[in-house]
Amino acid sequence: MIMKSAVEVIAEMFVKGLEVMPDDRQKKIMEKLFGKVVQLTVMNYNEAVVFFCEEMEVNGERKKWIRYKSFPTPLLKCKNCGWKGNWNDLPLQKKDLQLPESDNVLAITEKEEIVEKCPKCGSERHLYWKDWVHPYANVNLYVASQWEVGKFGTIMMGPLHVRLKALINAGISMLRGKTKMVPFSQFLLVVNFASMIL
Repeated sequence: MIMKSAVEVIAEMFVKGLEVMPDDRQKKIMEKLFGKVVQLTVMNYNEAVVFFCEEMEVNGERKKWIRYKSFPTPLLKCKNCGWKGNWNDLPLQKKDLQLPESDNVLAITEKEEIVEKCPKCGSERHLYWKDWVHPYANVNLYVASQWEVGKFGTIMMGPLHVRLKALINAGISMLRGKTKMVPFSQFLLVVNFASMIL
């Protein structure tokens, strides 16, 4: 059995959130999202997940539903030799793990860290990063953590004062750089998408 990555677990959270919704709410959300492609990039995991809202067979019947696929990110390029790759292509280095005496019961003596240097020429100063973008994505949502997504979904839930507070929190998150949306004109699509997990 292959273990899911952190971003795939987040994607499963969206799918399960949609599954447990009452049928009328589920249908309403999928009507709004149908035909859309949403890219969610969780920056601290170096991975993106792309959600495809389409018609597919679920439990033996055709219905509007959501599927996802994860991709490593960001894209990397070495200015020195022209090498191109992504975060997963960088070399790993084993380092000794220094634990307090009381924590030595874990039997872990070393850890692996990614070395930020070109695997082809070894240059550390010539790597540059570029955000990965799915070619068919209607909107790209970059978040510092999965908790930032929920701020957008709350804009559609509860009484007016809760919605206003959520709108302010989402705005503050974007101003602080914890969330980025490209293009911003798809704000309502992000709000509808994020409401799946609430």
